Amino acid sequence: MKKEIENAVEEACKAKLAELSLEIYSVEYKREGKDWILRVYIDRMFCEDAVGIGYDKQAGMNTDARCQKAQGIKADSKREKPIGIDECTAISEAISEYLDKNDIIDNNYYLEVSTPGIDRELKKDIDFIRFKGRSVDISLYKRIDGQKEYRGTLIEKNDEGIAVEVDESTKVFSNNDVAKVNLAIEF
Repeated sequence: MKKEIENAVEEACKAKLAELSLEIYSVEYKREGKDWILRVYIDRMFCEDAVGIGYDKQAGMNTDARCQKAQGIKADSKREKPIGIDECTAISEAISEYLDKNDIIDNNYYLEVSTPGIDRELKKDIDFIRFKGRSVDISLYKRIDGQKEYRGTLIEKNDEGIAVEVDESTKVFSNNDVAKVNLAIEF
C-alpha cells in the first residue's frame, strides 16, 4: 500500500510539476512515531538528453537554452535557481487537491513538500551526470584504506563503480561498497 500511495502521488503532481519546470526527486510515505508523514521532494527539471549536444561536462549542466530555462538558469549563470516557497506551496496544493478528491490514504497524515537540500543524496544515474565535477561525500559500508568516508570531486559513475578525485588521485569505489553519496557542503 505504501508504494502505491507514493506512485499515485508522483503521478498526481506530474502536470503541475511540468508547468513549473520541476520534477519529483522522491516521495516517502512512512510512519514516524505515532504520525504518518507524506514527504514529497521536488527539484528543478533536468533534461534527460543532458549527455547529448549542449552538455557542458566541466560545468555539470546542460547549456542548451531549453534545458537552462527548465532549470531556471540565466544565460550568464552556471547555477540553478533555488526552488522557492511559492513553488512548494503550488505543488502541496495540487497534491492535497488530488488526495482529497481520490481519498487514497485512509489514515491521518502530514504532507510536507520541500527540496532535497544542498547536501542532497545522489540516487539516480542522472544525478551523477548532473553533478559531475562537484564535491561529494561518499559513505561506505566497510572501511577501505582505513576509512569509511571520503570527500572528493565526482568524476563519473558507471556499472563498475563511482570514480572520485581525492587528494589529486583517482579512487574508484565499487557500487556494492557505497552506502550513499551526497553533495558536499562547502563554505
